[in-house]
Amino acid sequence: MSNSMVHWNNSPMCVLDTETTGLEPYYHEIVEIALLPLDSNFDIRKDVQPLQFYMKPNHPDRIDPEAFKVNKLSMEKLAVFGLEQAKGMDILDTWVQKLKIPCNKYGNPNRVILLGHNVSFDIAFMKAWLNEDVYNDIFDGRFRDTMQTALFMNDKAGAHAAKVPFSRVNLSALSHHLSVPHPQAHTALADCVACAQCYKKLCSQGLLQ
Repeated sequence: MSNSMVHWNNSPMCVLDTETTGLEPYYHEIVEIALLPLDSNFDIRKDVQPLQFYMKPNHPDRIDPEAFKVNKLSMEKLAVFGLEQAKGMDILDTWVQKLKIPCNKYGNPNRVILLGHNVSFDIAFMKAWLNEDVYNDIFDGRFRDTMQTALFMNDKAGAHAAKVPFSRVNLSALSHHLSVPHPQAHTALADCVACAQCYKKLCSQGLLQ
């Protein structure tokens, strides 16, 4: 199976998920990140390992306790397993190099196409962490999103006076509706796997036609 569809123009697709210290980018911080590379069948690539690591927040005083209730992280865990923010950036850069992204016809490297669930949330935090110029060097602006896809399908059904397919569009509800296992919600890599499987089912069932 090819690692890129024709219309991806040799760019790789990766599922992105982050866990954060709260809901506000540029104030709260990423404390867990996962990137899961997919092939053109939306299956997990076997030629490169997924990326997943924890990071220590630079501003632990800004942690929203509600965020840690959801993602089940703690400063004690991050003190043991978390990387410094700068080290995380280095690891991300090294990992992206392993994707061996080919150049486009102009000789410039292609960029990673992101897939996620409500991925604009994660993208805002990634831009705050990396800065926008670095982010834009790595990631394509044309992302895919399972939540937005589900909302589109609801709108499409409503426009044709058909039954709306998704009563709720959070990842756990979407996974349940599509019979996708999602046993470790709000852990970054598990959310990436569930998102990839949901997107594949949305495409393979013809819901996008």
